Amino acid sequence: MDNETRSKLIYRLTWIALLVSIISLVLLVVGNQSKGDTSLTLWFILLLLLVYVSAPLHGIILIGSLVQLIKGNGWAIRWVYLYLILAVSGHLIVGYSQGAFDSQLIKIARFKRSIEEPAQLKLEQAISRGPSSKIEDVQAALADGANPNAGIFDNRLPYLVVAASRADVPVIKALLDAGADPNKRATIEYESIENPLPLDVVAFSEYQGVAVSVELLLAAGADPSQSIMKIGACRRGDLSLYGQTESSGARVLFDMKGQTCLHHAAETNQLAFLKALLFDPAYKNEKTREMLVMNNHRGQTPLDVAVSSEHFEAAVLMAKAGGKANKKEPLKDVLRNQADNPVLDELKELLLGE
Repeated sequence: MDNETRSKLIYRLTWIALLVSIISLVLLVVGNQSKGDTSLTLWFILLLLLVYVSAPLHGIILIGSLVQLIKGNGWAIRWVYLYLILAVSGHLIVGYSQGAFDSQLIKIARFKRSIEEPAQLKLEQAISRGPSSKIEDVQAALADGANPNAGIFDNRLPYLVVAASRADVPVIKALLDAGADPNKRATIEYESIENPLPLDVVAFSEYQGVAVSVELLLAAGADPSQSIMKIGACRRGDLSLYGQTESSGARVLFDMKGQTCLHHAAETNQLAFLKALLFDPAYKNEKTREMLVMNNHRGQTPLDVAVSSEHFEAAVLMAKAGGKANKKEPLKDVLRNQADNPVLDELKELLLGE
């Protein structure tokens, strides 16, 4: 093959490689924006293109360009340059898709915001630096005109939800006083809760100040009827908060996984809480009896969860209150493997009649 023919071939292959790179970029962008089977299919096609088309093409172009260069063809330099541009561009695209430039992009975005929205950036930094925000910075940012209803992660996580997750009373009050919406949900999963309300995350918070935070949110107009705050009270074993949820009208009995209040209390072994809820007339009601027999997404009753968590005293309490076990085989395995335990003997008698 003479130099001219070889040059034309490399020229055509280079344009084909460029077209493949553009198609790969489109697949990459669309694949990142898609979900489920569509995303999986696009990524599979992209992988095939890279392995069976793009890589061989670039190899042929590189080898052909080097041959032309060795033979003293001036056009070869152009092919080498073009090949390098394509190769570097491909690596930059892959690096971008894998988040290699995220930190720099964040810095650029913050610099831009520091010029365009200095008060908003100041509020975001004050809120996101937790576990407790510097209230002076929050108040100063709000006084300078920061929007209390905005949030971090492109406004998907409202500031009030972040502050509520920490039961940060001063910040919650400052945001509410500035006009923050107490019923604005996050649009992402946060603290293992899908699209939580401020009331949701505060009820699950492990920080001090939960009761006061709940009072502030309710006083500001937070709607407890759609909140899972009752479940949070059960997980915490907080009878005071549970009573607060009852009086405020919180009605949701189970979370996204079908876990009821009793499932959570059994999982975290809240014995005093369970005794009150199951046997104290001040708390025991029809809802409690309903929850005793409800199944979670794994088909487990609260009693099953107590047994699988090896919280046997909690299991005994629920068995005495009328709870049933759906998963009899795991229960029998536990009873066989842990002999000489008086609590298990009682549980065995209650559930298996042995």
